[in-house]
Amino acid sequence: MSLPKQESRLETLSIKNTQHTHLGKLVQHVAADSSVRQQAFLPLNDGREALVARLALIQQAEKSIDVQYYLYHNDTVGRLFTQYLIEASQRGVRVRLLVDDMATNWRDKDFTVIDQHPNIEVRLFNPFAIRGALRSTQFLFDFSRVNHRMHNKALIVDNQMAIAGGRNIGNQYFSKGGVQFSDLDMLIAGSATDELSTVFDQYWNSDQVYSISQLVKADQLTPKARQAVHQYLIDSLETPEAKVYLDELEQTDFYQRTKNNQLHWFHGRVDIFADPPNKRLDKNKDAYLISMLKPSLDDAKESLFILSPYFVPGDQGVAYLAEKVQQGVEVTVVTNSLAATDVRAVHAGYSRYRKVLLEAGVALYEIKAVQGKADKRWLGSSKSSLHAKTYVVDERTTFVGSMNLDPRSIDINTETGVIFHDVALAKYLLQQIETGPDGRYWRLGLNQGKVAWYESDNLGSEPDFTTEPQSGFFSRVWIKFIGLFPIESQL
Repeated sequence: MSLPKQESRLETLSIKNTQHTHLGKLVQHVAADSSVRQQAFLPLNDGREALVARLALIQQAEKSIDVQYYLYHNDTVGRLFTQYLIEASQRGVRVRLLVDDMATNWRDKDFTVIDQHPNIEVRLFNPFAIRGALRSTQFLFDFSRVNHRMHNKALIVDNQMAIAGGRNIGNQYFSKGGVQFSDLDMLIAGSATDELSTVFDQYWNSDQVYSISQLVKADQLTPKARQAVHQYLIDSLETPEAKVYLDELEQTDFYQRTKNNQLHWFHGRVDIFADPPNKRLDKNKDAYLISMLKPSLDDAKESLFILSPYFVPGDQGVAYLAEKVQQGVEVTVVTNSLAATDVRAVHAGYSRYRKVLLEAGVALYEIKAVQGKADKRWLGSSKSSLHAKTYVVDERTTFVGSMNLDPRSIDINTETGVIFHDVALAKYLLQQIETGPDGRYWRLGLNQGKVAWYESDNLGSEPDFTTEPQSGFFSRVWIKFIGLFPIESQL
């Protein structure tokens, strides 16, 4: 079974000349002198506040909303986000919704109904030709294509303000119940938003993207089926659980500061980078995001702080970090522990590099699975798993994006990244992360030539653990077993 031809799909582009919209006027107040590429930006550390920011932007949209995500869950957050998009479309706002097709199984009906709304179009990146229950069988005969996924995340409103970073759309990314992801987005105001729009247009109109209407025929859905989807969307937001969460959103400091126009913006130069949509076919690695970011990493003269939930550096990455240490750069890496990670196969790939990284002089920290009392600092919530992807160079240049430092992000999936040139932002984020003996991290060191875990930075003391902490015997055996297979290129 093959994908349909693209002749019927129309090309659309971002809407320009939106400076007279409400957001356009707001940007004129908060962004600095655009002649020197100064932008305004604001970190979104807290999950609830990150959702409030998205919903507030959608509510204020007048011309366009462009949405690009890897995961778009059908849960409380996903349905709330969808409802806001529908309401915006009913005001006459054009909505372009671009979602990767990897995790959309059983959602064809939902997306088709959303697509039927006036002013909304839904497209899928690199879709499976086989829909429904048998779609995973396509991996058997079309692996190289369907293995290539769009991992980018962006929300762009009126081509004036945007949110980019690590969060997908789903409960766990926005502090809604259960195990949650500690993550980071950036709210961006200024001309850099137009650059993000250009990236979005490249993806939206690429050969890798198909309209949902090309894959699923709308006439296959009866009026009763359409109404059922609409009613489910409405009813699910009227449940006591959803109402409690909505009340929690309205109680956030960010909600109150947004209402009173009291947001505290950072200012500086912003650079936007992204992989090409056809990364799988593009053999020119100079066009890859990692190649575009390397100059900023090379600039590190004093310190390099890396935060990556999935960290598989490979021999080349280890050699690079070891060289930075030899040059006098203080290199620190923070990633998930075995107990905190949500992808154990990646941890198996990472664990084989711990000893050589420590021998090279890299300071290595792992996030604990269950942290202490929740606080407002980044990574401070209980039962959280690290999901943010960022690095800080010399406490002055900060990267925030969707890219992990692992082979899948570097060579297979497409990613977006943003570099912020501002000392105040860099110091603020480092203060929020702040490694050290505060109960949130394990400090790794070598004890009698083996990897050990410490509660404090005192590596000369007796280690607290000599095996993966907070993990059971079978988990550790499973990690070693996975590590025997030659799958690192897919991690």
